[in-house]
Amino acid sequence: MQAEHCRGWGGGVLPSGERCSTSDSSVLGTLTAIRDWFRDYKIPDGKPANKFGLGNKAANKDYALKVINETNESWLNLSRDRFLLESYHLCKYDLKSRPAAVTAGYP
Repeated sequence: MQAEHCRGWGGGVLPSGERCSTSDSSVLGTLTAIRDWFRDYKIPDGKPANKFGLGNKAANKDYALKVINETNESWLNLSRDRFLLESYHLCKYDLKSRPAAVTAGYP
C-alpha cells in the first residue's frame, strides 16, 4: 500500500485450520471490504486515497510469508546497526515485553 509518500504492507490472517479461496464469494466480499477500508480511511482527514500494488489483488500465503520474512530480516539487520538506527531516527520496539511476542521463522 502506498499512503501519500510512504509505503507499507498490511496483512490479514485467518484462524489456524481455516481454508478459503478467493473465488468464495463471502471471502471475496470480505477482502474487498478490507481493501476498501485501507484505501479510504484517511479521506475524511482530507488526505488522498491510498494506492495498492499487486494489481490491486490480495496475495497468497506463500507470498505474504516471503514478505514477512524479508521485512523481518531487514529490520533485524537495521536494528543491529546502532549508527543506522540513530541516523534514521528510528526506535526499536521491544516485542519481547509484549504478552504475545512475534518471533522470526515460520513453518
